[in-house]
Amino acid sequence: MPTFEATLQTLLGNLCSGRCYPLINTQLTIVSPYITFQKIIGTPDLDLEGPGRENVRMQIDVWGTTFNSAKTLAESIKTAMLSASFVNVPLGFQDLYEEVSKEYRVLLEYSIWP
Repeated sequence: MPTFEATLQTLLGNLCSGRCYPLINTQLTIVSPYITFQKIIGTPDLDLEGPGRENVRMQIDVWGTTFNSAKTLAESIKTAMLSASFVNVPLGFQDLYEEVSKEYRVLLEYSIWP
């Protein structure tokens, strides 16, 4: 059975020709737009019957050379997450610009129960 991260990478990678990476884009030639994702924190669900499913707070970042390319891909992610095979709740979205890399970034944050 694939890990949750592998499942998420496949789901998101299908939206941008496989350009979806955990933590950072490690490609020598960066093609935009692309997606990175990272676990912010995982919280175990514990009760008297023992451990349950972990709740994971995930940050998904969309990177693009134009604002429109980043926003369009971010909207595709929102739609894909609605039909994902795992329970998820959107927590917030933020538009950013990274001056050093000259890239537009859309940050999406989700609470997920894999």
